[in-house]
Amino acid sequence: MGRWAWLRAIVDRSESARTMGLDVRRDEHGGMTLRDTESNWRDFTGQMDREVSHEVDFRGPNELPFNRPSGMPAEQADWNLWWLDMIERCRKYRENPERHVAYVVRARRAAGLPELIRPDEEPS
Repeated sequence: MGRWAWLRAIVDRSESARTMGLDVRRDEHGGMTLRDTESNWRDFTGQMDREVSHEVDFRGPNELPFNRPSGMPAEQADWNLWWLDMIERCRKYRENPERHVAYVVRARRAAGLPELIRPDEEPS
């Protein structure tokens, strides 16, 4: 059995399964989709709440480097772009994506964060 056999076993599954702590299924094109289950929802909302609190701290009087968007280097830290990418990933990889997008928008608004602006749009 090769070094990456565990990953191949996950990718080759055709049925719904719980993999690496997430409930997944194959979409009509053979790609992986995160199912809209209670467990996945709990994980998603917990992660989004943490990211919102990091953005709130980042926008405070001290732009703490450890509160920058996940996966972005300090010099490229841009919460607006990070959230737009997160929303795009929700639409691409999740069942019931608009439920997830609505949660992100509500959580950010409740925290008093600015509305998201697409790079090709002018702020109003």
